[in-house]
Amino acid sequence: MKGFSLIEVLIALGLLGLVSGALLSALLSLDLQRERIRERDLASAAAQARLDLLRTDGDFRTLYARLKNSPNFDVPGLRGTQVGTVLVPPTLGENLNAPSFGLPQDLNLDGRTDSVDHASDYRLLPVRIRIEWDGATGRRNYELFTVLHARR
Repeated sequence: MKGFSLIEVLIALGLLGLVSGALLSALLSLDLQRERIRERDLASAAAQARLDLLRTDGDFRTLYARLKNSPNFDVPGLRGTQVGTVLVPPTLGENLNAPSFGLPQDLNLDGRTDSVDHASDYRLLPVRIRIEWDGATGRRNYELFTVLHARR
């Protein structure tokens, strides 16, 4: 008997369907991964740009107060509005127990840590830059932490 039977054709079509489905799934997964990387790159670049802006701010003495009053910023290309936030400690007390801000720490560089709020004489300012957005695969975030210092 020559040719293929109906059973052989159906098995071949079934295998072709499975392979095509697996390939399509892999391509979709790759596309989602590419989008996640693009989003993360945007968030990283925005956080670095905000950090650069803070580092070159002309009035370091009032930076803390301004960040407390207006911490949010937009990140073009990411879904959501004002998805970026610059976080600072609630107070600049050197003995504040806030490990996420590297505190306690000598913020006015006088060689000791005390309980005084140094919002008026700080030389170091711990900041966290947080970006949160609605990503292609759900809620995403990116964080950057640093300590800014006054220029002499």
